Amino acid sequence: MSSPELSSTVRWGILGTGVIADAFATGLGYVDGAVLHAVGSRTTASAEAFADRHGAAHAHSSYQSLVDDPAVDVVYVATPNELHQEHCLMAIAAGRAVLCEKPFALDAAQAAVVVDAARRAGVFCMEAMWMRCSPVVQRVIELVDQGGIGEPRLLSAQLGFPNDVDPAGRLFARHGGGVLLDLGVYPVSLAHALFGTPTRVTASAVLLDSGVDEQVTALLDYPGGRQAVIATGLRSQLSNSASVHGTAGIVRIDEPIVFPHHFSRTLIPVRRPGAGGSGGRGSGGAKARLRNHPVGRLLAEQRTRLRTRGTTLRARGNGYSAEAAEVQRCLAAGLPESPIITLDETIAVLGTMDAIRSAWAGEA
Repeated sequence: MSSPELSSTVRWGILGTGVIADAFATGLGYVDGAVLHAVGSRTTASAEAFADRHGAAHAHSSYQSLVDDPAVDVVYVATPNELHQEHCLMAIAAGRAVLCEKPFALDAAQAAVVVDAARRAGVFCMEAMWMRCSPVVQRVIELVDQGGIGEPRLLSAQLGFPNDVDPAGRLFARHGGGVLLDLGVYPVSLAHALFGTPTRVTASAVLLDSGVDEQVTALLDYPGGRQAVIATGLRSQLSNSASVHGTAGIVRIDEPIVFPHHFSRTLIPVRRPGAGGSGGRGSGGAKARLRNHPVGRLLAEQRTRLRTRGTTLRARGNGYSAEAAEVQRCLAAGLPESPIITLDETIAVLGTMDAIRSAWAGEA
């Protein structure tokens, strides 16, 4: 891989000056060895104002000028979704390592073009999926893979926030907007991390008059009977958490799943034939009456609490800090891409999102 000559510092260039670029620049301040060297914008005024706010040494009045800056080691692409492919290709052509804000592209076909260009050029490239860099999410994936809840059977994940409908805003733009691209990519990525690529996708969407998706639910089916149920919305507050249900327990990831700090595992004993019914009228007996009594229910709740263990894993800085640190770790190790967020998986996630769109379009 032809990567920049790196010393103990990595010089970052930020392509774009919007809200996300601001948050990323703040996050860089918590990453050892990270230096915000330059920023690029479409206007000199915007670039200079951003550089002043965050202490960047150079302000470029065009995106091309930024990627051509020989002192930039890594370009963080922070422009709107519909421009990600164009700006990633621009940075790759200039020989710069790339961290591209999620979603990596509008669809799997666009993502494949970028990945092919990066691999041909020998340039490091990664999707900025900060959720996957979270210590909590990494630990949960490891726990599930190691059989910590028995055989995993079902993932339930939600992400949604109430937003005023603004036709001029990026979230509600016909091209590049919508909840699936902006928020749905997180639960879909989590499903891929845990279960891989689904074999069947069923989905339903609520569309605005403009045709933009403002609410989406999807059922993803996997080999062996595993399923993932995801929900995402732009106009309602969802749980913003996730749970993985297995044959021997449950793992719950607390909100916000985009970058959580806490998860819990509850071990559940497997029910054996003849070990007791559901407590309905037909079960009878003193044990059944106790189960239905408030005291019995209180005891059952207490047993569940005793089987639950919580874990808190906090990362330094914000989610942007974590993804920037992962890029620097990979560059220092000479890796062509991140093993946490592989380029093939990035394409596969967008492929699943393509299938979700096709599924809801098919029901119209």
